[in-house]
Amino acid sequence: MLHRFGRTTISLLLFSVGTASTLATTGPAAAVVAAAPWDFNGDGYQDLIARAPYDNVDEIDEGMIHFLPGGPNGVDETAAISAQIEDIGLPDQHEARMGWSLASADFDVDGYADVAVGVPLYDHGAATDSGAVIIVPGSANGPDLGAATTFAQGVNGVAGTRETNDAFGYSLAAGDFDGDGRPDLAIAARGEDTAAGNNIGYVHVLSSTELGIRTTSPEKTFTSASIGAPTPAGDLLGFAMTVGDFDGDSVDDLAVSAPTADGFVGAPGQSGYVATVPGSATGIQAAQASIVHGNSAGIDGSAGTGDWFGMQLDAADFDGDNHSELVVGVPMRNIGAVTDAGVVHVLSGTDDGITSVGSQTFHQNVAGIGDQVEAVEYFGQSFDAGDINGDGHVDLVVGVIGENTQGYDNAGAFHVIFGTDSGLSGAGSKVYTRGSTDVAGEPGTDHLMGASLVVRDFNGNDRADLAISVRGDDVLGNNDAGSIHLFRGNQFGISVTNDRIITEIEFGDGPQPNDWLGV
Repeated sequence: MLHRFGRTTISLLLFSVGTASTLATTGPAAAVVAAAPWDFNGDGYQDLIARAPYDNVDEIDEGMIHFLPGGPNGVDETAAISAQIEDIGLPDQHEARMGWSLASADFDVDGYADVAVGVPLYDHGAATDSGAVIIVPGSANGPDLGAATTFAQGVNGVAGTRETNDAFGYSLAAGDFDGDGRPDLAIAARGEDTAAGNNIGYVHVLSSTELGIRTTSPEKTFTSASIGAPTPAGDLLGFAMTVGDFDGDSVDDLAVSAPTADGFVGAPGQSGYVATVPGSATGIQAAQASIVHGNSAGIDGSAGTGDWFGMQLDAADFDGDNHSELVVGVPMRNIGAVTDAGVVHVLSGTDDGITSVGSQTFHQNVAGIGDQVEAVEYFGQSFDAGDINGDGHVDLVVGVIGENTQGYDNAGAFHVIFGTDSGLSGAGSKVYTRGSTDVAGEPGTDHLMGASLVVRDFNGNDRADLAISVRGDDVLGNNDAGSIHLFRGNQFGISVTNDRIITEIEFGDGPQPNDWLGV
């Protein structure tokens, strides 16, 4: 079993996976309007979840999550609601990694967004690291911790059997895959073994009922073998997932990556691929999946050993044609002789789904993108999309955890790439570090700014804001406790005049060494 949970070197990356929730359909008329994702109390402001999957609560690396409400002044950390595993339905457990993945949607369409929380290393008896997912419903008072429901393979109606190293809940994605107006939930067990081999990966799609995701939810499943992977063993299907309406039919589709696969591209090992699986009136159609990889027509360059194509995914309609584009992160891609510099590919949606023909590629040597490529920077380690400057075009923020600045190695950085009438353009893009003029805080070695990030409108002014992790930040002498840097969007992009840093000093159980607080 290949684990990527370590934190001893920069190459063992901690990902923000499965946080996208794009509901393409409105569905039939309902008495209650569904809340936007991440609005847990239904007040019209999107909220933030701060994750600390390595937090030592009652057990080492058990994990903790913090719900921080949005409001007219943005994120309010003083009103945080914090939860550990036992608060939402499971006993405390050593190295469970609660909060590794998140997905939000109003699954029961009651006007309050709910959240699915991945606990991928949860042990079920002898089935170590088999994993679990906990769904916490929203309410007028925010997350209703006491009403949470736990799902695992073979538990509460989910297919399959709990097995060692399955990592059920490693990534999550919410979307309306059957067009009935109720969001559904995709859950990946990226370490699932099947008769076709080990570590193939297994994706469960639970359809919402009128009461949301329940023990009676209809389910569809697929593996890398189901979607036509020629050598599915070791694919780790479900490492990352996202949702978008790629074919413009008003039904959500699912994109899922298998970054360690090599069968589609020949010789390169662990070069990876991404599959897009269309939704339909009857749900996900695995047999109609299409595959894109580093050697697909239109992809700049060629696949290389250890690229991990699709290590991160996102989807958004950057060009306003009612077809979502697919953003594919390849942060360990070499650029010429520069190793692990990293690239991001943007693939267009069409009536036939995603196409790699005519795709865009961004990295630090692309015209307009600030800085220049250097080794082990991991451009594309994280990204998220939203209209930051309020001009009606969706923008993309890209994290670069290995960026060096002012003599500090791996301090981290992020780029803002702006949308236009014809989609994303490197022209006028901006790059920031903690060493940039007027940015709060100080850079530091191994701060890893950009390990994860979210773009979301926390203050309801129709401009998306940015919350970005600085997971290696030291807080009150606690090494790698982590912090979250908040930036507001304005008409020029990201504002650095009112940015601020929040830590577990303000909420939860306080900063501890190696918490790696993030988003």
